[in-house]
This record gives sequence, C-alpha cells and structure tokens, in this order.
Amino acid sequence: LETLQPITTQANLSSDGAMMLIRGEGWKEVKLTAISGVAVHAAGARAVQSPRTSQRAQDPLVSLSQHSYQAGLWDAETFARHQYAEGLRRGLEQCARLSSVNDAAEWIERSTRNNFEQAVQIVDWSHASEHLGEVAHGSLGEGSAEAHDWLEARLDKLWAGKAQAVLSALTHLERKAPLAAKPLVQKNITYFGNQRERMHYDEYRAAGYPIG
Repeated sequence: LETLQPITTQANLSSDGAMMLIRGEGWKEVKLTAISGVAVHAAGARAVQSPRTSQRAQDPLVSLSQHSYQAGLWDAETFARHQYAEGLRRGLEQCARLSSVNDAAEWIERSTRNNFEQAVQIVDWSHASEHLGEVAHGSLGEGSAEAHDWLEARLDKLWAGKAQAVLSALTHLERKAPLAAKPLVQKNITYFGNQRERMHYDEYRAAGYPIG
C-alpha cells in the first residue's frame, strides 16, 4: 500500500453515504470519508482546453490528490470515530487550511463539525444546483422555457454566493406555484434556509477551495 504523508498545507475532507445490497441482509448504507491534499494553481492553468466557456475560467485551478478513504457499514457514531482516526493519521488537525465539501446531510455536518471544527463546510455545488432544478421543473413545468429561465437565473445568483436572493425567489415562487408543487417548494425553502451559510460560492472560489 502507498504510504501517504500528513497534509500540512491545504486539505479537503468529504463524506457521503451510498446504498449497497448485502446478500441475505437487504439494502444497507455504506458511510465513506475521502481525504485529499488540495493544490491551488493560477487562473487559466487548465491542462485541458475546452471550446465551451467555463464558469471557473477566471478562478484559481483547484486540484485534489493524495487520496485516502475509510468506508464501512457503520452507524453515524461509528463513522465519526473512523473519520476522526483517518483525519488524525493524515494530519488534519495541523493542516493550515481545511475544507469539507458534502451534501449537507445532518450526520455528516455533525460528525465533521465535532471532529474538525476548523473545517470550512461547503454544500456540494451539484447537490445545491440539483435542488434548484427539481424545484424549477416541478413547479413551472418539466422541460418548459419558464422553468429553464427561472433555473438559470437562480443558478447565476447561487454561483455568485447570493443564497439569500435564491431563498427570496423560492419564497416568491411558493406563492404562485400550483397546489401540488407547494410541498416541493416549501421543502427547498427549508433546505436553502438551513444551508445558506455553507453556500458562499463566490468566496470559496476566490479562496481556492473545491466546491464539488
């Protein structure tokens, strides 16, 4: 096995859960932590050039390497102990900068906060944007131009770190949404209300943190 040195500069700690079908036992959740070293390069340092305009073209290039993992069929408390042990092995308590990109599940937020309070917790961009897509198409019509336009405008606000503006737009949408769609919009009002302090994407990008 490769021996990984402690990370002393910048690191990221991400955790998640995935369902696995266990023979004779049914579906169970595997809880997993990934720890990586983070390197930040100058803007425009992309190794692969794309004909498509990238939203991050002006941001520092962030790359992750030196990965290590812990995974098991654990409850949240057992997971937290393994996360902490692996974090100590990788030197996270002495790391100069530490982020944690995750999907905002309560057990992940709690474990990470208790184990590594210094970590900047960031809601994974793809999860946040998926929530907005679900709302747009669920309340304004699947595949409709109105849903597309609403979503693009909200994603622009969120990308700029204006989660409060997104929350205000959701509140406005809830008032005019069809009755059947109101629970979906209300669920996401709660989601963005609870998570907006972990959605300062403009600041994270400028600081060279991974966001997804």
